[in-house]
Amino acid sequence: MPAALKTHTLVNKKRMLMRELPPLSALRAFLAACQSDSFSEAAEKLNVTHGVISKQVQVAETWFGATLFERKGSRRVATPYALTLAQELTQALEGVSDVALRHRNVMVSHPLRISVPASFCLYWLMPRIAQFYQQYPDVNLRIDSAVSSEQESTGRYDLVIRRQPDAISQIKPFFCDHSTLLASPGFISCHPVSVPQDVLSEACIETLTRPRSWTKWCEAAGIKHVPRSSVHRFDHFYVTAEAIKAGLGFGIGPVNLLQNSLQKGDIQIVFPDIITDAYCYYALTPVGVQKTVAHRAFESWLFSTGNAAG
Repeated sequence: MPAALKTHTLVNKKRMLMRELPPLSALRAFLAACQSDSFSEAAEKLNVTHGVISKQVQVAETWFGATLFERKGSRRVATPYALTLAQELTQALEGVSDVALRHRNVMVSHPLRISVPASFCLYWLMPRIAQFYQQYPDVNLRIDSAVSSEQESTGRYDLVIRRQPDAISQIKPFFCDHSTLLASPGFISCHPVSVPQDVLSEACIETLTRPRSWTKWCEAAGIKHVPRSSVHRFDHFYVTAEAIKAGLGFGIGPVNLLQNSLQKGDIQIVFPDIITDAYCYYALTPVGVQKTVAHRAFESWLFSTGNAAG
């Protein structure tokens, strides 16, 4: 069958299906009236007016082609046919409800598996994740923090957050940052520096997974990068960040990622005009992963929160 004809057939089938179903609002009013002693009581249950119930019952009577309520004195009473119809409709709608809840529970209970760089997880995601749960309390996240040596294993995840992925021209970043020189207020007070060259005479902190950070900063500062006598080296940046806060020395770190620590005054920027290492974070969906409602919700939250923070 040609694609155009196939599409036309599917559309017609959908339209036919919709024509064969009575309006849901009419069914709700009809069932409420059958389960109540009066139209007024049914109106209270659905939080609508008596007139709305009466009108929707008329819609149901027209659709089924039968009288569903008979007047007895001042009351309208469901006919035997209406009671039988109400029983069958209730069973059918309960089946629809069961299917909807079952599939919704699968969506909610199935965890969204996310891989996040450890430093990003610790300093950006964790301080903000409560905001996500406030908006989406039913979403189940499983967050794995990945150090640099583990960041290539993406196969078991639904969403992967990374810096500078391949083919970035086709992917929009949700958060961008840049690095600069940082130190604790206490260290700055004890080791004042007037010009960038002075920094190299003081204790400095290096990160093994970011080996060129000091070289890049020196280039941006217009000074020669020379080996330093007093150097603390740590394997990952989240350790370096804590060392900077502890006052062990000067270190190079991302400004936006450490915004909370900067706002609290745990660390300060030294020579704010000297910046380097501009980069962005991207939310990547591995090939073959089907995006769920939870997946799209988390992506949307990342972009709105990341763009606001960055």
